[in-house]
Amino acid sequence: MLAAMIESEKTESIDLNNLVTIAVMTCSYKAVRGFTAAAVICDEIAFWRADDGRNPASEVLRALRPALATIPNSLLIAISSPYSRSGPLYDTFNRHHGKEDSDILCWQAATTVMNPTFCQATIDREMALD
Repeated sequence: MLAAMIESEKTESIDLNNLVTIAVMTCSYKAVRGFTAAAVICDEIAFWRADDGRNPASEVLRALRPALATIPNSLLIAISSPYSRSGPLYDTFNRHHGKEDSDILCWQAATTVMNPTFCQATIDREMALD
């Protein structure tokens, strides 16, 4: 659908003819500053790690919020397999999951519910190993 809009493709970004850039960025609070964003997708946020071993998710999210604030109805989407009982993914789940009055949509679902093409045998094999 976007193929006709592509003006240029770079290693980690695609520029569209409507002045939108789709980019892949590192999970660093320094790298994400200074942009305006209509949407941000943070993939596997529970597993991010900085050089010192800590998860930088809180700092990265704090740096992203001003970029999202400049566009009405912008989206911040954090996707992850669960990992530990700490960090922004866990905190958001505790504060918003199942709460009807929340302005944040938070859900938990099995891999095969979110992706019906994922092989259940692969999941079963990995669960047996872990």
